[in-house]
Amino acid sequence: MKVADQVRCFARLLPFLGVLAVQIACGCEPLKDGSKPELVMSEGTKIEARGAGGSISVLAGSGFQRTYAWDKCLIVAHPCPRTERWYGSLGIFDPAPGLFYWHSCEGVSRPTVEENQLHFPTRDDAEAWLTRYVRVFPETTVYRNDGLVVQWRITPERAQLHADVLQICIDGHKPTILAGGSDGAITMVGRTKQPVSTRECTRVSPEVMAQTKQAFEGLWGSADMWRGTVSPESAHEP
Repeated sequence: MKVADQVRCFARLLPFLGVLAVQIACGCEPLKDGSKPELVMSEGTKIEARGAGGSISVLAGSGFQRTYAWDKCLIVAHPCPRTERWYGSLGIFDPAPGLFYWHSCEGVSRPTVEENQLHFPTRDDAEAWLTRYVRVFPETTVYRNDGLVVQWRITPERAQLHADVLQICIDGHKPTILAGGSDGAITMVGRTKQPVSTRECTRVSPEVMAQTKQAFEGLWGSADMWRGTVSPESAHEP
């Protein structure tokens, strides 16, 4: 094989070698006490979300692999399970540290992605969280009445795709109605292209639900003060 052909062959392998290098170098930490991540999607299912700012699809592959597609772009992420709750969630995430990501599309090479269930004690608590969450990326945040939430954003200056796939759970169950929910904004299908549901909500303790609410109240208050949208005093008002 000529040198030029060898170079072209190696260039084609770079995206796959990059993923392999990350897996070898980093891997996923084992879960504590044999617990399982609280996922939203099952293997082979696909979500398509449509908002005022565009659309995105998410395909659940084997294990925790997720493939994200938007416009004419496609990027594969290999998230790992969280080993402890993060703002109440115990799902999977990929922080995309920036190493070994040679493949890019329109300047985007880093999939900073998350998939998890969020547990709230009441519908009012869940709707209050959604109202604040939508304000982060209002044109690319959509959710259904059954609590399936998708948020995404492309940040070319950071070569980054941010994407969250979330399932709202209220006292251990999926909701049936949420203020502002749009069932037509998100579709989810299985391998046969027929509609399917998200995974069932994991039963958690009242302490987990309370901690989720408190953690986000602190986060939103800090974010608002940092942006100067509210006074420090009002940020802590109920």
